[in-house]
Amino acid sequence: MASDYSRFVRFQDDVESAKFPTTIGGNRIKLNGTQVDETSGKKAHSTRKTGKFLKARVLSRVFSEDYERVRKRTLLDPRGQTIHRWNKIFLVACLVSLFVDPLFFYLPVVRDEVCIDIGTALEVLIWIVIPNLGGASWYLLSIERQEACWRSVCDMESSYCEYGFFDCKRVEDSLRVSWFMASNVTILCSPKANFFQFGIYGDAVTSQVTTSSFFDKYFFCLWWGLRNLSSLGQGLLTSTFVGEIMFAIVVATFGLVLFALLIGNMQTYLQSTTVRLEEWRVKRSDTEQWMHHRQLPPELRQAVRKYNQYKWVATRGVDEEALLKGLPPDLRRDIKRHLCLELVRRKVSDLEQVPLLDEMEERMVDAICERLKPALCTESTYMVREGDPVNEMLFIIRGHLDSYTTDGGRSGFFNSCRIGPGDFCGEELLTWTLGPRPTLTLPSSSRSVKAVSEVEAFALTAEDLRFVASQFRRLHSKQVRHKFRFYSHQWRTWAACFVQAAWRRYRKRKPNTLTNHSLSVNSFHKPQEPYFSLDD
Repeated sequence: MASDYSRFVRFQDDVESAKFPTTIGGNRIKLNGTQVDETSGKKAHSTRKTGKFLKARVLSRVFSEDYERVRKRTLLDPRGQTIHRWNKIFLVACLVSLFVDPLFFYLPVVRDEVCIDIGTALEVLIWIVIPNLGGASWYLLSIERQEACWRSVCDMESSYCEYGFFDCKRVEDSLRVSWFMASNVTILCSPKANFFQFGIYGDAVTSQVTTSSFFDKYFFCLWWGLRNLSSLGQGLLTSTFVGEIMFAIVVATFGLVLFALLIGNMQTYLQSTTVRLEEWRVKRSDTEQWMHHRQLPPELRQAVRKYNQYKWVATRGVDEEALLKGLPPDLRRDIKRHLCLELVRRKVSDLEQVPLLDEMEERMVDAICERLKPALCTESTYMVREGDPVNEMLFIIRGHLDSYTTDGGRSGFFNSCRIGPGDFCGEELLTWTLGPRPTLTLPSSSRSVKAVSEVEAFALTAEDLRFVASQFRRLHSKQVRHKFRFYSHQWRTWAACFVQAAWRRYRKRKPNTLTNHSLSVNSFHKPQEPYFSLDD
């Protein structure tokens, strides 16, 4: 700034700048106080203009004294509750105005004395609104056509008549009373008299909607508009009056536009749904051909069909994994947090939280949620079998499963339980991950888990669980381990068998008690203890 005249520029605040004049005769003042002739070049003028702008805009924000005036003002947060509340109030006011403005069309009333009245209290208001609303309503045009009929009768009658007689303010006028007694305007101005062509406004006269109460004429006119817009104005029988024909054209055009918008929206929705449905049908046809080619038994074919149908109902044909992979990491993390974290941490309707994850910190749960993958299972399907390698840990969201074990096929041993929303299975994988010396060999499942209904869960693979365990040492803490043991069905079974074995050893030390109380079931042996040591 001002580089043509000085290498250094001293910025001054408003208090200091008041000491220096801005103009002296035909000269101007630079930021450093030196005078510059007005005949300087265009570049100097631009520099001076920039310097003034900075002094007025930037310098007032540099010095702390200027903030004293700002602190006295009330600043509202654009995202605060106050602005949000006033936005709602403004939206409600706009919606109310949309419904209130057309209500002024119904202010005119036709009285039995052959006059039109708009009310004394709203007379001033209606004359403000009429320029914006005149000729835009069927109700107003009906009244206008009825008044046109009165004027036609008034023009053809030999008795003294003037248009001012149709104002309700002159009902008590002696001239109007004498004219009304001698005139046959009420007979001629009827659609049945065939004296005047009312056209599409004949319904308003015959149904006496112009003389009805406010709600009657409002809903009648609303129905008239909906009926003719939905039928594109096909039921409108117009007369030869040009204004009436133009109004009918406007109604038909608006009806056609609304109908086109409706058809367009429906077509877009149906196309998006039909495309996915057609893709699913093609995929199902390919699956059927493949099963027929491989000669699968009927029970396996039925299981495949059942799973594909359940997957379509759950996902609507959308490949969630492929969709998420195409998004940026930050957006993908937020979506994963919304889909997984809200389901496993909060109690939402019939969903229950997973107690194991409730003990973990937010960053650890975020890392787990980023790696969770949706898993679906149909009825009578095994999630894992006893003795098979466990390659993923499942967090149940919906549905119920039967979990049972025979302790490696030992004779006379059977333990079962029912798990549902909030429970988990495949805990052997967590024990294997948190061990001091984890091996590359995946652990074997100690239980068989079979779905008794359609199940929706989130799966955490062994590789992802090992990554989380290596990144977050809190997963190795005693609190998390104790929480895991408390809700683990494997540890519950081991604890129950351990208590039974200790009780049997105690009873063996008392032979008298054993002779009096013989056991009716086979003795239980202490099962293999889980990997965690008791000193944890």
